[in-house]
Amino acid sequence: EREELIGKSTLSLQLWESSTKRDEFRSALKREVSSGIETKIETKTGKTIWLLSSAQEVIISGKKRLISAATDITERKQLEEDLKQSEERYRSFFDSSSIPLWEEEFSDVIPYMDELRASGVQDIKAYIDEHPEEMIKFIELLQILAVNPATLKMYEAKDQKEFITNLKNVFTKESLPLFKEQLAFFYSGTFQFEGEGTTRTLKGKEKNIILRGSLLSGYKRLVSIIDITERKKMERKLRRQATTDPLTKIYNRRYFFA
Repeated sequence: EREELIGKSTLSLQLWESSTKRDEFRSALKREVSSGIETKIETKTGKTIWLLSSAQEVIISGKKRLISAATDITERKQLEEDLKQSEERYRSFFDSSSIPLWEEEFSDVIPYMDELRASGVQDIKAYIDEHPEEMIKFIELLQILAVNPATLKMYEAKDQKEFITNLKNVFTKESLPLFKEQLAFFYSGTFQFEGEGTTRTLKGKEKNIILRGSLLSGYKRLVSIIDITERKKMERKLRRQATTDPLTKIYNRRYFFA
């Protein structure tokens, strides 16, 4: 009821979470106008709520009075806390994962694709075939926001800056089919992608990979890399054994009819 509030101070009502918050509010008043002060209070029923408060001193009948207003932002604060905890869990997973992961943003890629579309480019893969230098352009437009330690280890980079700076050396000419396929998905408006291809470490070692891109939010994706280099080596070895004579090392019938 209003009567429970009228004539009582905020201290007697025990509205403040702490005396520090009250002092903070009072300091803001010395600047004549205070706004955007977030305060956690406890209601009469014991429920904790968050308020976004503002106040201003005014003169009424020659006396200083304080006009204040507060908005209940409890739901927003709870959402922020949930997102913070979710982000902390995600960041912990991202950093500790043994799978190479990186976050990328492709917001600059879309306008450039719109320009190409407006100029008459319909088949992005054919366009890249005719203009292979455009692959570098697209790589530069992709923004790598963060990579995890597993990525640095796999690609033999000392830190994130070195990896991102040398991305064009990771995606080389051998990566063209994989990159083209991914761009074709982007061009069609699909940002979930999985494909197999070849990349290179910063020291030049070839890496056969499966690249998977999953949409996080907006124009941000989480990219995961599975190293299948050893598997590919084994497949090639088995294929040679199956298609060559063990004594003469000459191709057998299976090679010609495979």
